Amino acid sequence: MIYYQAWSHFVAAWQFVWSDVEWTLTDYATEAGLPWPGVLTTITAVLAFLCPFSIMAGFVTRFMASLAIVTYLFMLLTRLPFSEWLNPQCFFLYISISLVFVFYGPGKLSLDALFTKRKAAPRFP
Repeated sequence: MIYYQAWSHFVAAWQFVWSDVEWTLTDYATEAGLPWPGVLTTITAVLAFLCPFSIMAGFVTRFMASLAIVTYLFMLLTRLPFSEWLNPQCFFLYISISLVFVFYGPGKLSLDALFTKRKAAPRFP
């Protein structure tokens, strides 16, 4: 997700916000009739870039996986041309992986596990 889809749009969003460079994704969002196309596309690009990094590091994993699901559903339902590599199967794969992290968490080898000192409750009484 990071290399093929998110990196180029993250750089384009950065240039769109700070250097006022044109970005084709905002044009597509405007044509689709989305409100605040610049804001929505910038937030989508930033979340598509940051969520996978946070999930890989295991930092606020459940929250970032939830944001990733919302971001992927937004990209799927609006049909913005975010990447030529993205098709509905990729979206459902990314959503499924994120759902696993939402329900089961990051595991013991994560930054979340370092920050929580509580003992895990037994699964079966």
